[in-house]
Amino acid sequence: MRYSLLAAAGIVSVALAGCGGGATVNTRNDMEVSKAAYQFCLAQHPQAPQTCDSAKASYDAGLKAYRDTSVGALGRGE
Repeated sequence: MRYSLLAAAGIVSVALAGCGGGATVNTRNDMEVSKAAYQFCLAQHPQAPQTCDSAKASYDAGLKAYRDTSVGALGRGE
């Protein structure tokens, strides 16, 4: 009985340790997509980078969200 309780607690701990990992992956993917869009825009408008201000803002927001999520997942920054 005691071993089954410890085993169940271990399984729950492992399952909960994975929580938040998906959020990090999602924010990373979102950041990478916005980065690619920004780089594409800059390549299309090399003489007028201000044209890409909205793409840059999206990338900056995605990068901040990724960093915030990564710091929270790793337990740093406190």
